[in-house]
Amino acid sequence: MRVCPTKLALLACALAGACHKSSSSGAPILASMRIGPEGGALVVNSGNQEGLTMTVDPGVLTAWVDFRIRDILPGSLAPGGVSYSAPSPALPFRIEPEDLVLSSSVRLRLPYQPTAISGTGPGNVEINQVSPFTVRGYDPDMVDAVEGFVELDIKTFGQFQVVTGERVDPLDYVPPVGVITQLSNGFEFGVQDAAAQSEFASLATKEWRITGPAFDESVILNIYDVVGRRSESSDWLEVWGDAFRPFQTTGPGFVTPQTSVMQVQSPIGWPSI
Repeated sequence: MRVCPTKLALLACALAGACHKSSSSGAPILASMRIGPEGGALVVNSGNQEGLTMTVDPGVLTAWVDFRIRDILPGSLAPGGVSYSAPSPALPFRIEPEDLVLSSSVRLRLPYQPTAISGTGPGNVEINQVSPFTVRGYDPDMVDAVEGFVELDIKTFGQFQVVTGERVDPLDYVPPVGVITQLSNGFEFGVQDAAAQSEFASLATKEWRITGPAFDESVILNIYDVVGRRSESSDWLEVWGDAFRPFQTTGPGFVTPQTSVMQVQSPIGWPSI
């Protein structure tokens, strides 16, 4: 494998749009395509990396380049001595030519398994890269934790892997009381002290409140535990008989569901049912 050995060579590659010697690795090729100045999309259509897509817009390349996406088995050694362990949310892969440096970005869409992530949110992921020039991590430009993919703009290639992001205290994700976060379509999210219902008077409760067009509902928490819900727009209140802790792995709540009783006031202040 040839690399561009100096800053001058890197600059020349960037200006030319292609420095495109390929790797001699014999790892299985998942997809390959010759892409030129008109652009194109290299897609993996099957296997563990199904859905992996690299999109090159017109004008990014000034010459034709033979791109390949290769499989990487867990435990294999990357350049620089970085060993990949058994994957959690996704398997690693490599894009060749590894020594290619572009002056404009291409879009990379990487699949991952949200259900393989535990102890943190299913969208808390990062992307690791190992190339002849760098070993670094990226925050994705976009995360879809429902469909299971992330997107990232890159100018260099080599080995990539979606990994679980840093785990933090769950409440670190929650804004301070009184801070309002603007969402799309006219909705807002904020945390406030719980309304003065007698059912929660003895608890250190907060309301996680979402408001929007014809919508105003809150989840009521005592520190980490959900103890009820309230709808200002529809005028009802739920008081849960058993608190539920949402910050946990999915097993306890979904694999072994539990029955609970709640008291409902509708409208708020009326006798509970």
